[in-house]
Amino acid sequence: MGVTDPTTLTLTELARAYRSGDLRPSEATKAYLERLEPGPVYRLVTAERALGQAERADALFAKGVDLGPLQGVPLALKDLMDT
Repeated sequence: MGVTDPTTLTLTELARAYRSGDLRPSEATKAYLERLEPGPVYRLVTAERALGQAERADALFAKGVDLGPLQGVPLALKDLMDT
């Protein structure tokens, strides 16, 4: 099937696409990072860290390891969270 724009998928759809092999976490993360720019909304974007974590999720899925529904799902934290 393949996914045209992963940024349009819900969390549940992303998780399903990862597990079916239609999408890899690194592909979704790259798509989100292309849309983000540091500024007033996203003050800090940790692209290298996000890509590294997504690639680790890719490798785990390839080995058949499933750590739960949020495995590989990109997340953004509101600035009221202490990072």
